[in-house]
Amino acid sequence: MPKRASGSCLRKFSTMPYLFCNLNNVCDFSQRNDYSYWLSTAEPLPMMMTPIEGRDIKNYISKYAKERCMVCEAPSLVIAVHSQTLDIPDCPQGWDSLWIGYSFIMHTDSGAEGAGQSLISPGSCLEDFRSNPFIECTGHGRCNLFPSAFSYWLATIELEQQFQTPRQQTLKAGNLKSRVSRCNTCMRQRRGTILPPPETPPPEYRRDRDRDRYPAPRPAPGAYPPRRPAPGSYPAQRPPPGSYPREFDDRFFTRG
Repeated sequence: MPKRASGSCLRKFSTMPYLFCNLNNVCDFSQRNDYSYWLSTAEPLPMMMTPIEGRDIKNYISKYAKERCMVCEAPSLVIAVHSQTLDIPDCPQGWDSLWIGYSFIMHTDSGAEGAGQSLISPGSCLEDFRSNPFIECTGHGRCNLFPSAFSYWLATIELEQQFQTPRQQTLKAGNLKSRVSRCNTCMRQRRGTILPPPETPPPEYRRDRDRDRYPAPRPAPGAYPPRRPAPGSYPAQRPPPGSYPREFDDRFFTRG
């Protein structure tokens, strides 16, 4: 799992944090010689290289020592930049530096067991260099470093040495960092201001919005109320007697 992922920071520790299940609907926990790998601290190992057990393991696991992990939210994209030289690379224009370190690629142990990091991931830029940055734990409740453990780091390459056969070289204690590439972890600068999230609209706004979005269905034919007749379409009716002045009635409604 990439170290930049939030899932790499577990809240609880166990030398065997997982179980395995098979096709027969059977699951087993801590019944095989399985392994788990943890980012270790700079705590020196026992002189006799005896297995570490019980509460003593806490001093060697990154989460529970002073170098413990923490899950954070970054306001922008974070990447790692590697120089493949001993010089610390600059961040691209418009990016800010978070920390500098050494270019870490992957680790292996017990044959094919191990994991790697994408070089663009900030987890590939470790602040401290250690020849064994991981510690191996087993289902028997013990942790230790074994001769089969290997860590892989990005090496320095000079421009004139490209496309040439690499020259064999053995580095000993005190000179290990002379061929390890340096890196820089960068975060992109935010442009402008981030507007706060919109407030929840009032209920009447939602009703008006839904009314415009989903208009009422048109009534079926014949469901409309009867229309008022147009002016002049009524039949002529004689006004009832007494509805007009007498002289008006005598003039227009008296028979000759």
